[in-house]
Amino acid sequence: LVFAWVHAAPLFAAGSPADEQVASELNNQGVAAAQAGNWEAGVEYLRRAVKVNPEDALLRKNLSGVLTDWAIRLEQALDAARAEALLLEAVTYDPDNGAALVRLGDLAYFLRSDFSGAIASWRRANGKLPPAEWHAVADRISQAQRDALIERDVVSHATEHFDIRFPRKATVDL
Repeated sequence: LVFAWVHAAPLFAAGSPADEQVASELNNQGVAAAQAGNWEAGVEYLRRAVKVNPEDALLRKNLSGVLTDWAIRLEQALDAARAEALLLEAVTYDPDNGAALVRLGDLAYFLRSDFSGAIASWRRANGKLPPAEWHAVADRISQAQRDALIERDVVSHATEHFDIRFPRKATVDL
């Protein structure tokens, strides 16, 4: 994602000039920290900036973007639970964050086989992604709809190491 640097006052709609200056500095520090790979510090600076000026759309979008980028790194490091929490926070700051919505759908689909949850997240991303990216998401929706039809007559049982699936009418000792 691309983050915006803020140059002092006139970009802010509310708050005193001192608050605007503080929010601007916090934003810039947050963006710089995130670009350096210091995700926690970047998010903390941006949260503070949003707290100073909660109505500023640019601050909210920057925070959402940094949360999403950090979540992607965590997901790649196989920390899906933390990634999902960050993505949920990201869409509270910017409901139009298509990348976060797609990732939330991916986590629902691939980790939990939550087809309806995945489809709902992916559909919310419609109109919030470039057309080429949306085409790939539309394909995921179609696949999830097919999978939901297949899985509707299947019972699932999770063990420590495996997910076991079998036809609902089958008799299996677990």
